[in-house]
Amino acid sequence: MKTSEFCLRVFAIMILSTLLQAQDVEEFERLGQVSMAFLDIDVGARAVGMGSAFTCIDNDVNSLFWNPAGVASIQGGVISLSNCQWIADINQYAFAAALGTGRLGTFGISLLVMDNGEIENTIPNRPFSDHPEDYDSHPEGYQLAGTYSVQQWAAGLAYARRITDKFSVGGQLKYCYEDFGEYDIVMPTYDDTTGKWIGFETKEGVEDREGVIALDFGTLYYFGFKDLRIAMSLRNFSQGVTYAFETFNLPITYKVAIAMNLLSVFPRMENHNLQITCVTVSPHDGGERVHLGCEYTFRNLLALRGGYRANTDIGALSAGFGLTPSAFGGLNLHFDYAYSVAESIFGSLHRFSFGFAF
Repeated sequence: MKTSEFCLRVFAIMILSTLLQAQDVEEFERLGQVSMAFLDIDVGARAVGMGSAFTCIDNDVNSLFWNPAGVASIQGGVISLSNCQWIADINQYAFAAALGTGRLGTFGISLLVMDNGEIENTIPNRPFSDHPEDYDSHPEGYQLAGTYSVQQWAAGLAYARRITDKFSVGGQLKYCYEDFGEYDIVMPTYDDTTGKWIGFETKEGVEDREGVIALDFGTLYYFGFKDLRIAMSLRNFSQGVTYAFETFNLPITYKVAIAMNLLSVFPRMENHNLQITCVTVSPHDGGERVHLGCEYTFRNLLALRGGYRANTDIGALSAGFGLTPSAFGGLNLHFDYAYSVAESIFGSLHRFSFGFAF
């Protein structure tokens, strides 16, 4: 059997096995058991346009949010800005920059910020509040206590290097911060002797401000046949974060991916590139998922993308495009857009990315 035939069969077997794995998902999913869930919202229009199957993509500065080993092949400087119009009028803003220095490796920085707007502060209605006369009473069962804002952001420093011409590693240390402000918590109270419920107790002025250092790590390996490659990434690895009286882990996620330009096996296709990639996702707070993505590029000028994420309700289907106008004067700019289909109650999701190299 020829090497090319063997590699293509391995590629097909991995895709089929991951699709079969997606059908065998535990009925009980560990939902709602992580802190700083904003870290699990996908970043970058190119990545999302490919169905969030981005773990195996290299030479893209937004790999800092997916697999830091992907920036190891960057030469020179690259900067990217991204925006996601998330559900409930929430906006995600991301900044990524990397500088490739050749033999010394690639250095990168990233910043992720969530804009949640103003949120109404509510407390349970009578008789649960100790001071009901201080608030506006509503028949729906709650009382208004002004507004507050939530701060959520993460800043990281990354380093990646090509160990050989086939193997790259990368890591990122980031500081993650979340601030839910100051509020009152209404808790049920019990009689320790009888074990019976006796009423409610209000803890006033509880502050939920937590920061933690997390680690992202990844590898990328080329087989040596065309650009067939596999990758692995582990994101958001850290100690638990405590809110009020409970401790939760960050959304730790482990991914394994494979990708290849399928048109590379055909002659005279230098101006065309069709990346097909498949990723298996093992999140801490949910069932196993499979992401499938494709990207067709013509002369590194125009890119068309599509993707599918199995076992998810938000953004299962996605599509997008990218423009690289360097052919019109060497500006080294790029623009990307992605559209995701969410549930009808949330509407559609739009992402934009803009960047340049220098």
